[in-house]
Amino acid sequence: MATSKCPNCSGTAFEIVTGTFTPPSYTLLFVQCASCGTVVGVSDSTNVSAVLDAQNKAIKKIAEVLNIHVSLL
Repeated sequence: MATSKCPNCSGTAFEIVTGTFTPPSYTLLFVQCASCGTVVGVSDSTNVSAVLDAQNKAIKKIAEVLNIHVSLL
């Protein structure tokens, strides 16, 4: 398997740090080279799957009370 390398310094160690974009203030996770700090990836800090699961459960409960069929993944 190939080893991931930093496009700037060819380092092979990476770290995740929290950062923000302003405005508006969004918290993001930056994957960056541990040697030189070059950012190689960005991810949302919110666990989107967990948020969607919670919303689907809430929708299903409301639908049950209203006796409505909903099809959610």
